Amino acid sequence: MTEAESSMTDRDSETDLLFLPEDTGTPVHLLPPWKVLVVDDDPEVHEATVFGLRDVLILGRPLQLLHAHSGAAALALLEHERDVAVVLLDVVMETVTAGLDIVSTIRDDMALLDARIILRTGQPGYAPDERTVAQYDINDYRTKSELTRSKLFIALFTAIRAYDQLCRAAEQQRFLRETLNISSSLIDKSGLSDYAAALIEELQKPFETELSGFVALVDEKESALGSARLMVAGEGFTAHKGKTLAEFADAELMARLRRCALARSIVVEPDSVTVWVALDAGRGLMMHARARDPLVPAQMQLLQVLHQHLDLSASKVFLTERLHGLAYYDTLVGLPNRSALLEAIKTRHSGPDGSGWVVGVIDIDRFGEINDMFGHAQGDLLLMAVSQRLPRCLGPHCLVARIGADVFGLFCAADALELDALQALCSEPFDLDGKRVHITVSIGLDQTRDTDTGGEVLLKNASLALKRAKAQGCGQLAWYSPELEAQTREHMRLLQAFTDAPKLGQLYLAYQPQWALATGEITGFEALMRWRTADGSHVPPDAFIPVAESSGLILETGRWALLTALQAVGKIRRAGLRDFRMAVNISVTQFQAPGFVQMVREALGSCAVEPGALELEITESVAMTGAEQVLGCLHELKAMGVAVAIDDFGTGYSSLSYLDRMPADRLKIDRSFISGLGSGARSAQIAEMVVPIGHRVGMKVLAEGVETLEQARILAALGCDEGQGYLLARPMPLSELLEWLPLYQPLEGLR
Repeated sequence: MTEAESSMTDRDSETDLLFLPEDTGTPVHLLPPWKVLVVDDDPEVHEATVFGLRDVLILGRPLQLLHAHSGAAALALLEHERDVAVVLLDVVMETVTAGLDIVSTIRDDMALLDARIILRTGQPGYAPDERTVAQYDINDYRTKSELTRSKLFIALFTAIRAYDQLCRAAEQQRFLRETLNISSSLIDKSGLSDYAAALIEELQKPFETELSGFVALVDEKESALGSARLMVAGEGFTAHKGKTLAEFADAELMARLRRCALARSIVVEPDSVTVWVALDAGRGLMMHARARDPLVPAQMQLLQVLHQHLDLSASKVFLTERLHGLAYYDTLVGLPNRSALLEAIKTRHSGPDGSGWVVGVIDIDRFGEINDMFGHAQGDLLLMAVSQRLPRCLGPHCLVARIGADVFGLFCAADALELDALQALCSEPFDLDGKRVHITVSIGLDQTRDTDTGGEVLLKNASLALKRAKAQGCGQLAWYSPELEAQTREHMRLLQAFTDAPKLGQLYLAYQPQWALATGEITGFEALMRWRTADGSHVPPDAFIPVAESSGLILETGRWALLTALQAVGKIRRAGLRDFRMAVNISVTQFQAPGFVQMVREALGSCAVEPGALELEITESVAMTGAEQVLGCLHELKAMGVAVAIDDFGTGYSSLSYLDRMPADRLKIDRSFISGLGSGARSAQIAEMVVPIGHRVGMKVLAEGVETLEQARILAALGCDEGQGYLLARPMPLSELLEWLPLYQPLEGLR
């Protein structure tokens, strides 16, 4: 009796066992079989194995037997059949160790680590030792006489279950690696649109099957799921991109989408997957993808794991996009902000045809007054209206950004900027809740062809041009130039130096006498601020006074000048001159400072000088700036007894209406109208007109810049009351003035 016959006789003597296949829910003919390789040099063993495993199902799947009659044939077959679950391997074939010899090749050289190996032999003495079993991961060892149908089934069932678990573990490890790779790839997307576009493509990788579908952005605040629009449309859905779900989805698809939306989870079916990817409490991405090949249960289960990673990666991308929006967009007007403008300038390339780029700064004139007049809510409406009109005026090729409270920036190719359209921005009024508001804007521009110039530099240049434009009045436009920057640097140099000038003792007052043209008697002095630097040179007042005013330093230096001039009054009186006034210049900034009148009162008291000895000189610009505020201060000063003079008359507004209202005592004719006296020049005619005008409004008239005796005589003949100029004396420091006073003799021949 052969070994195989003996085995079958033993099988018939045993009670047969019935093994029912597991219910997988899938028809058996659709499941792939388990491949079992039978390696034996005895043909009868092959026949007996086929007979013993006929119609057997293991884990719901049939068996497919592969046959090899030698070790070499087995290895050759395994080169092509890499998914063999079990190898039933005869130990003794060509040689007594032929079976054991190919085990090392299967494990080490062919790297078939998951396949289970069951050794069979008809000679028990050739059993492998324990070290060999452990080293080569041999699943079982049986003598051929033991392999009855039931025992063969049990051995195969155990081995195939182990193989299946190993394959599942390997698949899970691969899937988890793919999941991490997908999450890493998706989490690095720059925005939600890029994320949605990559979602379907990335999901194809772990399942090794093509997916076609779409991604829609869903807002649960919307009245229905059907109003969600497609952000991404893959194969089969490209014609529907931008449409709502209700516009193309059939009833079956909408039912699947609703189940997924309600569950806020994932719905996996053999032919498709529908995923809800949460973004925040109110929004999410809805992805629906169809698989070309049916998804197996393992893939469906692993999708559940991947879904959690998708939520995390999508939330991160969404949060990053929101933070980017906060970092690069203005929430009030919806325009890019300063950071976005700088980023755009940074990434620019050469302008078309080498024309370069233009960076601009646009400022709403007197925006603070609009806020004060209409309220901040209306001010916000104006900002939003301007932000909507600007892009329309400049066109799609210009980037417009809000870079300050009421300041907008622009960036575009030079040949794309239409200056006429930009300047026409305010040609029509703005409608603010029914209120028609007219505004003007000041504009500063810089053009560059140098792509290496940084955005901060270009914005700084445009801002310098804006300052020049605003200095020219409202609604003006100015271009940056190197000369403008040089002037700004000089301004800053003067500012830094002037800041240290008072504590270094470089500031002093010079006093220029004023006299009565009729008698030649001294009637007063004008205190003029002077700045002598460390090297002994003098900085002209018309250079440093504007610096002091624009920086606010004039408040402290102006207070110092007033105190110093009042202290000089006592010293001049002790020198013998009793009846005179001390004139001190006051700037717009000082007048606008809180407590100015009180500061004057305290200065008079500390120097023990009566108010009638002080005269404050203001320019026409002071008189016209905040008229009610100025008038209030002047009336308080007049009530104290302080005199007021209007300086440089004729060079500013020269409005007769404000002269009539202004409680001033003296009108000073600017020197530019005096130099032409006696020559018939038109400037001289203006001087001749001013004298009667001043007298008509009840003021005395003083002429500045009187340098010749002829000018003094003409002024006296016109009825001008007083003069001031080089004819009598230049401005002098107090020490020189005190030496000059005893030597002074009234001028003769004036009449």
